[in-house]
Amino acid sequence: MFLVYDANAIKIYTDGSARPTNPGPGGVGVLAEYPDQMGLDNFELSEGYVLSTNNRMELMAVIRGMEWLEVESRARKFTRAILITDS
Repeated sequence: MFLVYDANAIKIYTDGSARPTNPGPGGVGVLAEYPDQMGLDNFELSEGYVLSTNNRMELMAVIRGMEWLEVESRARKFTRAILITDS
Protein backbone atom coordinates (compact mmCIF):
# COMPACT_ATOMS: atom_id res chain seq x y z
CA MET A 1 0.00 0.00 0.00
CA PHE A 2 1.29 3.43 -0.95
CA LEU A 3 0.65 6.08 1.68
CA VAL A 4 1.26 9.79 1.31
CA TYR A 5 1.17 12.16 4.24
CA ASP A 6 0.92 15.91 3.89
CA ALA A 7 -0.21 17.77 7.00
CA ASN A 8 -1.31 20.77 4.90
CA ALA A 9 -3.37 18.90 2.31
CA ILE A 10 -7.09 18.23 2.41
CA LYS A 11 -7.71 14.47 2.26
CA ILE A 12 -10.69 13.13 0.33
CA TYR A 13 -11.72 9.51 0.93
CA THR A 14 -14.16 7.95 -1.55
CA ASP A 15 -15.99 4.64 -1.97
CA GLY A 16 -18.78 3.25 -4.08
CA SER A 17 -20.66 -0.03 -4.35
CA ALA A 18 -23.62 -1.84 -5.90
CA ARG A 19 -25.28 -4.71 -4.05
CA PRO A 20 -26.46 -7.46 -3.91
CA THR A 21 -26.02 -7.88 -7.65
CA ASN A 22 -24.15 -5.97 -10.28
CA PRO A 23 -26.04 -4.09 -11.64
CA GLY A 24 -28.18 -3.38 -8.62
CA PRO A 25 -28.89 -0.68 -6.05
CA GLY A 26 -25.78 1.44 -5.61
CA GLY A 27 -24.33 4.16 -3.47
CA VAL A 28 -21.40 6.49 -3.02
CA GLY A 29 -19.66 7.94 0.01
CA VAL A 30 -17.23 10.84 0.33
CA LEU A 31 -15.37 12.03 3.42
CA ALA A 32 -13.23 15.17 3.22
CA GLU A 33 -10.82 15.77 6.08
CA TYR A 34 -9.47 19.28 6.58
CA PRO A 35 -5.89 19.83 7.77
CA ASP A 36 -5.75 19.84 11.59
CA GLN A 37 -4.58 23.44 11.82
CA MET A 38 -7.76 24.65 10.09
CA GLY A 39 -9.94 23.44 12.96
CA LEU A 40 -12.92 22.72 10.68
CA ASP A 41 -15.40 19.83 10.81
CA ASN A 42 -15.06 17.10 8.21
CA PHE A 43 -17.39 17.08 5.20
CA GLU A 44 -19.47 13.95 4.53
CA LEU A 45 -21.61 13.06 1.52
CA SER A 46 -23.60 9.95 0.65
CA GLU A 47 -25.93 9.29 -2.27
CA GLY A 48 -27.98 6.29 -3.36
CA TYR A 49 -28.98 5.13 -6.83
CA VAL A 50 -31.74 2.70 -7.82
CA LEU A 51 -29.73 0.83 -10.46
CA SER A 52 -26.01 1.02 -11.06
CA THR A 53 -22.75 -0.94 -11.11
CA ASN A 54 -19.93 -0.97 -8.60
CA ASN A 55 -17.54 0.58 -11.15
CA ARG A 56 -19.92 3.44 -11.87
CA MET A 57 -20.37 4.10 -8.16
CA GLU A 58 -16.61 4.12 -7.50
CA LEU A 59 -16.14 6.70 -10.26
CA MET A 60 -19.18 8.72 -9.17
CA ALA A 61 -17.75 8.99 -5.64
CA VAL A 62 -14.51 10.47 -7.01
CA ILE A 63 -16.46 12.88 -9.23
CA ARG A 64 -18.60 14.05 -6.28
CA GLY A 65 -15.47 14.55 -4.17
CA MET A 66 -13.79 16.61 -6.90
CA GLU A 67 -16.94 18.69 -7.43
CA TRP A 68 -17.03 19.49 -3.71
CA LEU A 69 -13.31 20.34 -3.73
CA GLU A 70 -13.75 22.73 -6.67
CA VAL A 71 -16.40 24.74 -4.83
CA GLU A 72 -14.70 24.55 -1.43
CA SER A 73 -11.27 25.54 -2.73
CA ARG A 74 -12.67 28.85 -4.02
CA ALA A 75 -13.57 29.82 -0.46
CA ARG A 76 -10.59 28.36 1.39
CA LYS A 77 -7.78 28.50 -1.19
CA PHE A 78 -6.52 24.93 -0.89
CA THR A 79 -3.22 24.32 -2.63
CA ARG A 80 -3.05 20.52 -2.19
CA ALA A 81 -5.48 17.64 -2.00
CA ILE A 82 -4.93 13.92 -1.61
CA LEU A 83 -7.55 11.54 -3.03
CA ILE A 84 -7.77 8.16 -1.30
CA THR A 85 -9.84 5.43 -2.96
CA ASP A 86 -9.90 1.65 -2.86
CA SER A 87 -10.60 1.18 -6.53
